[in-house]
Amino acid sequence: MIEISIYLRVLLVLGSISTAAFILKRIRQAKVQIEDCIFWLFFAAFLLLLSIFPEVASWVSRLLEFESPINLVYLLIIFVLLVHQFSMTVRISQMDFATPCNVTTGDELQNLSQSINVMAQNLKAYIAEMELNQELLQKDLERATKTNQMRREFIANVSHDFKTPLTLIRAYTEAMLEQHESDAE
Repeated sequence: MIEISIYLRVLLVLGSISTAAFILKRIRQAKVQIEDCIFWLFFAAFLLLLSIFPEVASWVSRLLEFESPINLVYLLIIFVLLVHQFSMTVRISQMDFATPCNVTTGDELQNLSQSINVMAQNLKAYIAEMELNQELLQKDLERATKTNQMRREFIANVSHDFKTPLTLIRAYTEAMLEQHESDAE
């Protein structure tokens, strides 16, 4: 069984409680989506339980034949953070850019988080540009349709305007020809 000093336990409990308080503050400020809030609250509760009951980590590490309980704790934390990163990438792939990945661990996970945020910003900008282009194309299509309709109306009007005088000229010519034929007889 692992013995943890009372000072370390108090420090771990205070760290877990301050993490939970920080998360609750961010929830109140509506800076975090509900799925992330639940995730981080469970994460803080997990840390609190480990700090209060370190024997659980020791028992599970012996059961799974880990060399040290801290190896199990690190493995679980890394696994949980990777799952969270994966859920963020899934959310981004579904074009939900509301919540950025904020991991400040100073390691590869932070680099991955920053890369995901850059990718999300680029996708958001690209989508905004595509939506703007789509609006411009829609306006151009409406303008072209309106111009085509105006052209058709113009041709119909001009055609009508030419038909009336041509019909009159034709009728007058036919009348003159008929009169000329009747005079010739």
